[in-house]
Amino acid sequence: MSYTDTPGLWLGVYTDCILMVTPTIAYYMKDGGLIKIVVALLMLMFAQTAHSAGKYEHLKYWVGRYPSKGPTRENREFLKLPEIRPILLQLLPGREYRRLTKTLAVETPIEMIDDYLVVRRCRPHCCPCENALLLVGLHEDTVLVLVYDSSRGKDEESATKCFSTGRQLFELSDNLKARALEMHIPRMTADDKLLPKNAWINRVKCSTPNKPNQ
Repeated sequence: MSYTDTPGLWLGVYTDCILMVTPTIAYYMKDGGLIKIVVALLMLMFAQTAHSAGKYEHLKYWVGRYPSKGPTRENREFLKLPEIRPILLQLLPGREYRRLTKTLAVETPIEMIDDYLVVRRCRPHCCPCENALLLVGLHEDTVLVLVYDSSRGKDEESATKCFSTGRQLFELSDNLKARALEMHIPRMTADDKLLPKNAWINRVKCSTPNKPNQ
């Protein structure tokens, strides 16, 4: 049963609340006290809203669009956006930046998984051989790039390089890590679990702007 089903009950509760808070309101109205409280509450609400949104929140309109097919001429390519390109140039060595933006020319529509924009790119005719995953956190302000090249290293772990503005791979959700793994590890069945049998992905260390990869 809800208050909307019983108007009399709702009115009684509402009246009781008014009677309870009226003395408090009258007290705080002295010397503009109530106004100060209202202003403080509004400032707190605005601060919390700004914090939860994140500086990349406005980019979620890219979900479902191809990275190279933006909605306007000014925002034609996701990787060249003023919010994204400077971060990529700061994060990635020149070779990896060219790989991400030029060599890996095959792309899929941008997804959103666990509040991250997910951009996937791979090499023409051999996606499992060479690919990259770009993650942009809408609330955490994290940008992470995972690059896989089967020609380097002796195993999956050494063939994978990670670059991040802060977060490490092991801190991401299993959904995001599984998305990265399936770029080059096929699922044998529809319900095949790529984790935890590929737990090596948690050992990959991400380079950060101020902390080189070990």
